[in-house]
Amino acid sequence: MTKRKPKKDASITIHMPTDHKEQLSSLAEMLRAGQGASEYVYETLIKPHLQQLKAETKIKQKIFGLTENDKNVEHRADLIERTDSLDK
Repeated sequence: MTKRKPKKDASITIHMPTDHKEQLSSLAEMLRAGQGASEYVYETLIKPHLQQLKAETKIKQKIFGLTENDKNVEHRADLIERTDSLDK
C-alpha cells in the first residue's frame, strides 16, 4: 500500500486571528448548520463579488462594444506602439 499524503489546508481563514474565525464560524452556523468559516466567507462575500464583477464586465462590453478579440487586438496594438517608441 502506498502512503497517502495529507491534503494541504486551503482554508480562506487559515491565517485569520482565532477570535475572528470563531465569529465567522458562529455566523456560518446560524446561516446553515455544519458550514465552516471559510465556506461562509466564500458564499457570502467572494461569490457575490465575483458575480457582480462578471455583470459589470458584460455591461461595459455592451456599452463600449468590445469583445474579447477586440480587447486582445487593442492590447497587442498598444504593446507594439510602446515597443516602437522605446526603440526610437
